[in-house]
Amino acid sequence: MKIFITNTYILISNSIALILFILWFLKKYEYEPLIGIILTLTIIVSEIFKLLQKRKKEIIDMLDKSKQLRDIFKKKLHKSFNPSEPLIGPNRFNCSKVIIHNIDAKNYDNVKPNKYGWYDYFGGEPYQITDEGFDLIIDLVRGDVDENNIFISEKGKLKLYKHAIVPYSNIVNYDFNNDECRPYLYCKYTGELGPFKEIYYRTL
Repeated sequence: MKIFITNTYILISNSIALILFILWFLKKYEYEPLIGIILTLTIIVSEIFKLLQKRKKEIIDMLDKSKQLRDIFKKKLHKSFNPSEPLIGPNRFNCSKVIIHNIDAKNYDNVKPNKYGWYDYFGGEPYQITDEGFDLIIDLVRGDVDENNIFISEKGKLKLYKHAIVPYSNIVNYDFNNDECRPYLYCKYTGELGPFKEIYYRTL
């Protein structure tokens, strides 16, 4: 991404320099009808550059937010590491459940799921905190999975943990000091996967 932005910046800078030279040449030799076209192209290129710079800043801000949330969650929710226990898993956490809140919900007493099957308020068991997001166990099911842990059938006999990863970009706010004494994640739902970016399955 950094190389792409740098190369794009160089390309746009060279394009602007070339346009300004052509503009000077046309003005000097009185090619007046084309000056307006060149000015318009200059403005367009300038706006494209501004959009690229804005996108670059958004990416940097998102990366900073992700690192901050990752470190805060680990500090607040991880127990002291015990070398005799697994490195990842529910054993690493000082809580047994994390609550997901839909920030767009008007009534948390609503017990009906949305059209994709997600509730505005539900819990998951914490499994691990990664650079990508918060990995939760949200269900225990029976079925079959393929070699990539993608669920393919409900007719299988395997017992499977259903995992869901909440990306930091979907976490708008959080609360670790509420009356229920459970971490709350206030999330935006973004479509078929609700507050999550990925669903996968793991055998017991």
